[in-house]
Amino acid sequence: MTATPDASTEKFACLVRTRAHPGRGDELIKGYAPVFAQVSEEKATEVFTLSRSVDDPDLFFCFEIFSSRADFDAHRAHALAGDALDALNAATAEREYVWGIPVWSKD
Repeated sequence: MTATPDASTEKFACLVRTRAHPGRGDELIKGYAPVFAQVSEEKATEVFTLSRSVDDPDLFFCFEIFSSRADFDAHRAHALAGDALDALNAATAEREYVWGIPVWSKD
C-alpha cells in the first residue's frame, strides 16, 4: 500500500473496542445485526470484522477498513441515523474508537 498526496482518497481504518454490560455479550452481537446488514451493502466498506475476546466474553473489538475517509463518514452517518442501534447501545457498557490511515497491509 502506498500513500497518496491527497488524504481524502486514502483508505481509512477504524478500530472499536467495546465492552458489553456484564453477561450481555451475546446480546451485543445480536445488536450488531443492523450494522452487519448495512456493511454487507456498502462497496466502500472493504473490511468489517467483529471479534470476541477469548478471555472475556463481554469484550469485543471491531476492525474496519473503508475506501476513504468520506466513505467512513457516510457509513457512520447512516449507522447513527434513526434507532437501528438502540439494542446495540443498550447492551454496551463502554466503547472506545481509534481512527487512522493504514500504512501497510497484506493484500
